[in-house]
Amino acid sequence: MDASLRTPSVYKVLDHLSGAVLVALTLFLAWAFGVNGLGWALWTVRGLGWTLGLLLIAKGLTAYFTGYRRPWHGRPEGSRWPVRALALITGLILLWVLVSWLNPRADATFTRKATDYSFVVLNYISEYRDYLPHSYDLTATRSAFWTYTALAAAFWAARHWFQGYSQRERHAEEPFPPGHLPDRMRWWLWLIILNTLVLSLVGVLQKLDGTKNLLWIMPWGKDTTLEMPFGPFLYRANAAQYFNLIWPVALGFWWVLRHRALEERPNLPLGSDASVTLLPITGILAAAPAVALTRGGTILSVILLLTSVGIFVTGRARLRPATRIGLIITLTGALLLALVVAGRDLRARFERNDYSTMNGRAQMVAVGHRMAAEFRWLGSGPETIPAIYHLYRETPNDTDPSEGYLHNDWLETWVTFGWLGGSLVFAGLLLIPMIWWRGTGTPGAGVFVPQILAGLGGMLLHASFDFPFQVVALLGTWLLLAALLTCLGCPPRGAQRRS
Repeated sequence: MDASLRTPSVYKVLDHLSGAVLVALTLFLAWAFGVNGLGWALWTVRGLGWTLGLLLIAKGLTAYFTGYRRPWHGRPEGSRWPVRALALITGLILLWVLVSWLNPRADATFTRKATDYSFVVLNYISEYRDYLPHSYDLTATRSAFWTYTALAAAFWAARHWFQGYSQRERHAEEPFPPGHLPDRMRWWLWLIILNTLVLSLVGVLQKLDGTKNLLWIMPWGKDTTLEMPFGPFLYRANAAQYFNLIWPVALGFWWVLRHRALEERPNLPLGSDASVTLLPITGILAAAPAVALTRGGTILSVILLLTSVGIFVTGRARLRPATRIGLIITLTGALLLALVVAGRDLRARFERNDYSTMNGRAQMVAVGHRMAAEFRWLGSGPETIPAIYHLYRETPNDTDPSEGYLHNDWLETWVTFGWLGGSLVFAGLLLIPMIWWRGTGTPGAGVFVPQILAGLGGMLLHASFDFPFQVVALLGTWLLLAALLTCLGCPPRGAQRRS
């Protein structure tokens, strides 16, 4: 056996550790109360992300000094420039945040608790270079830098781990069939989907119980109405965003497993393999945003349902009658479940007469546009909205409080990064599907990749009227799923799948 193909023992240990840490990070992001505002949770996420990064570096050094050539799932004939471009963009974004931190214009002091943004004092710093990225809240931007480095490390380490072979795959005697979903990707998908199912059920139990503590252990404050939290998330819309990110992927994953089972046993009836469990799971997760009583999340869930129907109708999936019936039951069941469990309360929420102001969002957007005009090119610095919002209110007084978020992540990125820094963020977002289309990833079967894109794109759409990407738990989970997408490639044109 070629020595370069024999896996060094040290590399095996490092690789197994990477998988274990990735599992820990995936679960922790879901259950750590959104992470934001909790120092212990934030530093845990950072520690796990940095550990993944260090393990990735250690694996690279081990492979270099031992001459080991790692087998990986991919197509060597694909283009490597999209991945290299994304790596460059990642480095430039981190450099932008670092320079903003080290070149501060001010530091903010909150004279009351951190969630009351009406009482802010800006301590201006005269010695700064206005032609470089800078920050109006040194402390917040420094914290953002530590978080972004950890999430960037987690993204690239997860991508590297997803591409690796499992022990079973290394010893497989036959070549992998077209559309084969690597073992590690399957394991991780089962983990996050089943974990999300448990999360949704816990959220329902909490609502039925009427507890005033998140997960029955974390007080969430007397100023928050009881209907706001859901599961471990203080803000129910964040919970809905998490569910809407995962359930389209679960539906696509079901199709992959069903298709694979039919390839092995062509006459396999629906319900005789493990993939069928994903159908009711998908229905429960798709109904969860409505059960959480969030209007935006419910509307987006319906949009994603219609999108999924379109993907299955126009995509490469040609469904057998029994499979088609199972899919129809799942999608209609999600709607019926939402109506039965939360129909009356959800109707009351939609009947509220606050659409002209969008529950205060119109005012926030107006303030955001004033800030964006002020910080057009270089921005105010990452995570600085709480520090500067009070300066741009129309009537700054105690009845017009400041805000911690603009409820529009696109606008918030424009304000805090400016056009120049924001263009790096947008370029990185565009490169993620480009890697799937032109990169070296293993071909993804049928409707699976479009369903992943639906989940990722759904959160990007929700970001236009809320703040999912300001929540570390959601941003981190989105990046891990995006890392998995970059390991997949566009399948050959004209390929047909029957399930």
